[in-house]
Amino acid sequence: MGAREDALPQIPVPKVMTERSIAFVARKINTAMKRGAKQIDPAVAKHAKKEDK
Repeated sequence: MGAREDALPQIPVPKVMTERSIAFVARKINTAMKRGAKQIDPAVAKHAKKEDK
């Protein structure tokens, strides 16, 4: 983790909101790939696929 991530406050949110946001990012990655994206952040893609199951 970078220094900036460590400085962010931890705010509790419902698990459903977290799941929906991960699904949203996964859809955006899929759309970008279909449109010919040249580069996708591997950490974000891995996180989205891990939770997509």
